[in-house]
Amino acid sequence: MGVKMNKKITIIALIGIALDQIIKFLLSNNLRITIIPDFFYITSATNTGGAWGIFGNHTYWLVAISIVFMGLLIYYIKGETNKTKLEETAYGMLIAGVIGNMIDRIFLGLVRDYLDFYILNYDFPIFNLADSLIVIAVFILIIEEVRGAHNEYNSKRRK
Repeated sequence: MGVKMNKKITIIALIGIALDQIIKFLLSNNLRITIIPDFFYITSATNTGGAWGIFGNHTYWLVAISIVFMGLLIYYIKGETNKTKLEETAYGMLIAGVIGNMIDRIFLGLVRDYLDFYILNYDFPIFNLADSLIVIAVFILIIEEVRGAHNEYNSKRRK
C-alpha cells in the first residue's frame, strides 16, 4: 500500500513541475495581459528572492534551503504510514512547487512569476503556479492535521 501512495505523490509532483515549467516558458516574454481590469493580470516578472522578495540575490542559500527541505519532506513522507488521499495530493503539490521554483533558481538564478493581483488597491506581489501549489498544499496539510487531531480527540472522548 505504501508504494502506491508514493506513486500517487510522485505523479502529482511530476505533473505540477511540468505545468509550472511549461507555463513559465510560455509566459517568459515581457507581457501584460488584462484578465480582470483593476484586479487580475498576467505579467512577466522575475524574482531573485523568496516570497515577497525576501532574501533577494541569495539564490544559493535559497537552493540549499530547498534541497534540505526536500530531503526532510521526503524522509517524513516515507515514514508517514496513514496518509489520507488529500494529504498525498498536498505532498505532491508541495514537492512540485518547491522543485518548480528550485529549477528556475538553479538554471536561471531567479524565479519567473506571472500572476498579478490588485486586492483592495494593494498590488499583491506577483507569483506563479509553483508558489500557489506550495501555499495550497500547506493549507490542506494544516486542515488535515487539525481535522485528524479533532477526530482523535472525539474518539478518545467517546471511550
